[in-house]
Amino acid sequence: MRKVFTKKHFKSSCLSMFYIGLLFLICALPQSMSFASDKEARTQAHNAVVPLASYALGTFKRVESIDLKKENLNRLNGIIDELPFYVRPVAKPKLLKIASSFDRFEIILKQGALGIKTDSFKSFVWTKVDGKYRQFKNTTRGDFKLRRWIENGVLYTEANKDGALKLSRYEFAPDGSLNINVTVTSPYLKAPLILNYLYQRLTF
Repeated sequence: MRKVFTKKHFKSSCLSMFYIGLLFLICALPQSMSFASDKEARTQAHNAVVPLASYALGTFKRVESIDLKKENLNRLNGIIDELPFYVRPVAKPKLLKIASSFDRFEIILKQGALGIKTDSFKSFVWTKVDGKYRQFKNTTRGDFKLRRWIENGVLYTEANKDGALKLSRYEFAPDGSLNINVTVTSPYLKAPLILNYLYQRLTF
């Protein structure tokens, strides 16, 4: 016998699809709520003022090896080589400037505010360690936004300049050594530029 698909069947089928979709939505809701809670918890963690260890404060000098310098340069050149040839002459100096690190810097923490003075700035750059952006204008490196936070003893700083993000992760060790991992992302880069720098604390 040939079955005839009537409006009644069509309506029933639509209702079935509606309830199936609703069931999936209900099942997915707790996961979405959990994700939102995790995101809120991470934001609160970033906003919390957590002091750095004493060996994370003082003056640091770059002591990276020749091999590490070559590795950073190779990564930078690899990113540049992936860009269109007509963009490279403009992009290369900008990336070199964004990715460049300082030879020496001093870091202090006072009343929940973090101050860092590098060889490229004449005075300390102060921010709270609450993960919130602060605007800086007319500096030696132009206008940019900067935020800092401390999580599990690790200092994070993120600079936003012209749509490019530079995230630096400061990992301090009790012996005075410091590893800074820098990740640069930009809408114009196919992949993040990841660099590593090594420092040694000079003052104790």
